[in-house]
Amino acid sequence: VSGTGSDIIDGGADDVTGDLMDYSSHGSEISSATFTNSSSVSVTDGNGDTDSIQNIENFALTGFDDTIDISGAGFGDFDSIDGGLGSQDRVNVTGGTLSSLTDNGLDGVQFADLFTNIEELDFTATALEDDTFDIGNDDIAGITGSATGNLTIFVNEGTIALSDISVLEQSGASFTSDETDNMAGIRTVEWDNNVTLTIQAV
Repeated sequence: VSGTGSDIIDGGADDVTGDLMDYSSHGSEISSATFTNSSSVSVTDGNGDTDSIQNIENFALTGFDDTIDISGAGFGDFDSIDGGLGSQDRVNVTGGTLSSLTDNGLDGVQFADLFTNIEELDFTATALEDDTFDIGNDDIAGITGSATGNLTIFVNEGTIALSDISVLEQSGASFTSDETDNMAGIRTVEWDNNVTLTIQAV
């Protein structure tokens, strides 16, 4: 999808691999998008054009820095979302306390199964409930699309504390540091395979 204008797109009945919506050659960034479920996706580009999409399970975003919102309850409706070549592609997870990360059983592995080439996750509009969000170096490599990925997670400490992000050592990698600056509201975790996770309170 590289042209201008607003479109209504319906992928129709699924085939074996599902349908793909490809914005990789689009001429501007995705400035906002709402992924509620596969029956309700809205994508707005930097020119203000909005596509209304349904029955598509796979998305390739633009080569610019894209921003999308996805409902925690809608993860199971999508097969893949590729952030493309941007350096600050951002996923805002929605759901609040009524449809939290906990309610939807979401940890790093589910994010790695769905996303690639994503550098930022925003959890400020969702929550954890007597739970942790488990994520390891393999998960970060999958989410970012890089074996030496650098991922930032934004949290609201009223619903998710810096310490609620439970980090894991995967595939033989080991932690080299796990440091928290409470005054600045930043926690930084590094592994010996050069994967880095930054958790930022906002």
